[in-house]
Amino acid sequence: MKLKAGVLIVAAIFIIGLIGPLLVSQSPLEIHLQERFLPPSTSHFFGTDNNGTDILSIFVYGARVSVAISVLVVTLNLFVGLIIGSIAGFFGGLFDLLIMRLVDMVFGFPGFLLVLAVAAIMQQASLFSVIFALCITGWASYSRLVRGEILYLKEKEFVVAAHAMGFSNTRILMGHIWPNLMAPLLIQSSFNMASTIIAESSLSFLGLGVPPDTPSWGSLLGAGRQFLIEAPQMSTFPGLGIVLLVLGFNLLGDGLREHLDPHQH
Repeated sequence: MKLKAGVLIVAAIFIIGLIGPLLVSQSPLEIHLQERFLPPSTSHFFGTDNNGTDILSIFVYGARVSVAISVLVVTLNLFVGLIIGSIAGFFGGLFDLLIMRLVDMVFGFPGFLLVLAVAAIMQQASLFSVIFALCITGWASYSRLVRGEILYLKEKEFVVAAHAMGFSNTRILMGHIWPNLMAPLLIQSSFNMASTIIAESSLSFLGLGVPPDTPSWGSLLGAGRQFLIEAPQMSTFPGLGIVLLVLGFNLLGDGLREHLDPHQH
């Protein structure tokens, strides 16, 4: 049930991000000051903001931005964490010691505060600065997960047999160990998508995320806090979008864990 609900919610928002811009008639950058703070109606389903911009257009384009940034960040973190965790777990020794101390240093700082500090240091809001800031700490959880799984898997008979047959380390890793990591990495990625969306929206809310001319749920939510009385729709709809997408990925992660994690059975 959780898996189906999660897939349904995530797929719906992904579809909104992909084809939604084809269905809205206005640009999220259009300004119509004579139409400021209009309530939801047939002409503006989500109403308008303080610039007279159609909130539905911002919501649709913002979904695309949030999903794209989250997918890219999680993919980069997964790749870096897989490589670093594999080196630490498979080869051990000094590699393992140095890498794990680096991971401990990353976990020693409050995650979002470190992301916030990096975004603030970079000063100029841009997609690159958001992605870079979110990748500073995200890889560490994957590295620790991959290392632990490899320490467990490399004692298994099929890995010992592969060593005995003279297979190269690269072949053993990519052909025998990595396929067995896909399930836990997929589960971890689902939960990390949720946390990345929250982090990206928080940065945009604080003005440290995407550029001002890029539609974003977090930016709209931040702008709407000044007009909660005049136009509550400015905060309501992006807030609901963030909540639904985070809920969807958490349900997806729980569902995948129930189906793929052998320790759950």
